[in-house]
Amino acid sequence: RDLHSFPTRRSSDLSFKGGVGFVYTWKQNLEETKEHFNNAGIMNGYNSTESYYRQRYRINVSIGATYAPSKRWQFALKETFQYNHYNSGDSVCRTKYRYNDDDELYAISDRKAVEAKDKMLMRSKFTVAYNIKGLPLNPFASVEYCAGQGNTERWKYTGGLDFRVNKQNKLTVFYRYQTTNDDEDPNGHIVGWAYKFDF
Repeated sequence: RDLHSFPTRRSSDLSFKGGVGFVYTWKQNLEETKEHFNNAGIMNGYNSTESYYRQRYRINVSIGATYAPSKRWQFALKETFQYNHYNSGDSVCRTKYRYNDDDELYAISDRKAVEAKDKMLMRSKFTVAYNIKGLPLNPFASVEYCAGQGNTERWKYTGGLDFRVNKQNKLTVFYRYQTTNDDEDPNGHIVGWAYKFDF
């Protein structure tokens, strides 16, 4: 994922690092249903879009600083510019559900092609990590703010545990709460794990 990382300055307790990354994804967008409101702001039905697949290309450029005041504590700040390109997709069924004057729900369906789109984001992430003496465990917590086109605004709060198997292998388990749903991740509560191998 990260094509290259390069240190720009390093001291005993402060280091800087930059990176460039590229990600290709064949992504499924799950079926989505949203409430529909009329011009008066009154909910009068739903819009439903069926599930579909399409390709996504992502390029990101980042720079970060890490400060370690002791052998146990570590503080890191990372700034990332992210560009996403979504290819067009096959036509999908979109259904409009509306209430008539008798409060009965009726449906109107059609098929529309999924248009290509581009999306740019800026992400700021602050992380605190602690090394437990005598154990290969590093608990950590982070907060990330993301802002971009189309009034995109999202917060991610993450807490987890790194388990260092050896110098090359690391396993991470984490819990995350994300405030806003979008094309990248669902909102709400997420539990996950990751494995990292260093060459």
